[in-house]
Amino acid sequence: MVDMAKLNPRIYAALDNHQADHQVAVMKGGGKISMQHVSILIDLGYNHSYIHPKIVESCSLVKSKHSKSWLVLLATGTKRKVSEVVEKCPLMLNDLPSQADLNVLQLGSYQILIDMDWLEVYRVNLDCYNNIIE
Repeated sequence: MVDMAKLNPRIYAALDNHQADHQVAVMKGGGKISMQHVSILIDLGYNHSYIHPKIVESCSLVKSKHSKSWLVLLATGTKRKVSEVVEKCPLMLNDLPSQADLNVLQLGSYQILIDMDWLEVYRVNLDCYNNIIE
């Protein structure tokens, strides 16, 4: 297992409202957690998923501590500490029920950041040009 505390994982998406308009490696979409609508950014170049702390609170999700925290380097150059995770968080994306381990991290205007691992597990097909998720 990789010790995340020794690495500085990166989030290449700037996480602002217009990021998906300028970068082909990401797609924006919508979904639901606990019947609450959430904005989702799908980042094809990353292997961790994240959730905004406000969504954790508003949906009354249970979070747990990682054995070791780590820093994530954002596209802005800012580093943020990750120390908690919502394990097996129920997530509905385009009528596709799924679960994801979501690390708790302040994300800016997006509420969920989904990674490549989630896409592979659920065998999701993406049409980036037309912004279609199947």
